[in-house]
Amino acid sequence: MLFYYQAQTFNLRPTQQSASDRYIFVFIQVGISDSRLLFANTTELLTEVHRSRGQLYVQRADGSWCNDFEIKLESFVAGSQQVALNVSNKSVAPFELLGPNPVDLNDAQGKWQSYRVCSTSYQISPDMLVFDFKMDAIQQQREAKFIVPASAR
Repeated sequence: MLFYYQAQTFNLRPTQQSASDRYIFVFIQVGISDSRLLFANTTELLTEVHRSRGQLYVQRADGSWCNDFEIKLESFVAGSQQVALNVSNKSVAPFELLGPNPVDLNDAQGKWQSYRVCSTSYQISPDMLVFDFKMDAIQQQREAKFIVPASAR
């Protein structure tokens, strides 16, 4: 279509198409097909976990250690907008998640929310936390490092 328009405008024969015109036409076609793939591969539930920019860790009065995180949730499906959060780790030490749970995405869609994860054990080593997100049949996991001072190990 682009070539036909140029040929009519400049009274060119179809054999007089320049190489740059062909490259422009191919570039436009590739851009259109890539944009279709981009929108076709969106996820149903977008989850992000970032460490808060404040202190690395906090010790509570009972001696347990806490880390602060920021979590962002976005849903791209119709239906239930409730996301349940859970936190676990690969060792046996249990963790407690403090913050809104479950999250109603009608109110919190795409907003960063603050969470605090605390160990229920007094002696703990640094460990990878696994954040579990569940919305209906959709389930995702994100990992983050739980940090404690060397004196707590």
